[in-house]
Amino acid sequence: MSLQFARRTLTFQLNSGDAFKVNEFRTTLRMINSWWAAYKSWEERDTFAAAFRGGRITVRQGTESQTYGDYGGKTADIAFGARHGDIEKQLYPAERYRTGTDSLKERLNPANFGLLEGQRLKYKHGLHDLSGSLCSPMVPTITKQVRWKWGELAVRTTIFMPLAEPEDMALFHLLNTMAKAERATRPEIYARVVELRRRMTRLKLADSADIGAGLHNISPTDDHVKFRYGIKQIPGKDGELVGKDKERFNKALDYRSILPTVPKASLMNEIVICYREHAGPRFPIFTKWISEQEAFVCFENEPSSQWIVGGKIPNKWSDAKDRLPI
Repeated sequence: MSLQFARRTLTFQLNSGDAFKVNEFRTTLRMINSWWAAYKSWEERDTFAAAFRGGRITVRQGTESQTYGDYGGKTADIAFGARHGDIEKQLYPAERYRTGTDSLKERLNPANFGLLEGQRLKYKHGLHDLSGSLCSPMVPTITKQVRWKWGELAVRTTIFMPLAEPEDMALFHLLNTMAKAERATRPEIYARVVELRRRMTRLKLADSADIGAGLHNISPTDDHVKFRYGIKQIPGKDGELVGKDKERFNKALDYRSILPTVPKASLMNEIVICYREHAGPRFPIFTKWISEQEAFVCFENEPSSQWIVGGKIPNKWSDAKDRLPI
């Protein structure tokens, strides 16, 4: 079954008004599984060149390891803080946020999410969402698209990761929203969607300008915390985002809307990305910028490096070549 057909039939089913009724929910579950299988098959075949041309490649720069707050028995150099109400940086000694390459890899493991003995594993391991940029095929070189830490580009790791097509991101959002609303009556579907949620890389926010992203405790009460990255305002009573946050969320679902439609010399945008498992060994690609080679050289010990011809991504991204499956 093609991804397009599976996506179309599931979308129709969800919009029919009958998807969660007694005589239809098992059909809905089968459609979810068919779409997911088709999506993961497509994801496994995806290539760097195709994703870049399609405006689907994200880029992030980082260090090997970075932790805010204490973790793993080690005291961090930087305390964990997050906005809370009118306090710009409320300290939370019992929390942590990990942003390095080591923790990004942990985000690719579905087992690092969910609950264990009542504890939220994402919070336990500090695996909250991260910021990055969306690359544009209208900008000919990659170095004109990595605006963060530019002066430190050569000493930082640059990570490339593709996104699903916007239609699949929008479908998952619709499915996730409906499954949450029906979790009490259709726990089978909700449990399945939770599993998919741990395995799908997706955007949470997007804007063609700097978001100024940071962690925000949006919990309405003081007895627990609920951190969201990049959110500026407290959500409404129904949990829906409001104002600029809602605009940026809608742009994330239609993420190509933040990219230029005509050639540009450089690019500025910011996205909030939820890194999750990628089917197959092609992504994410971990690289280091080598100015003498005018290229982002792939790490030899990473499986994804074997899929880029020559083990390097030229600064002129259109010259990059992907190896085809054997």
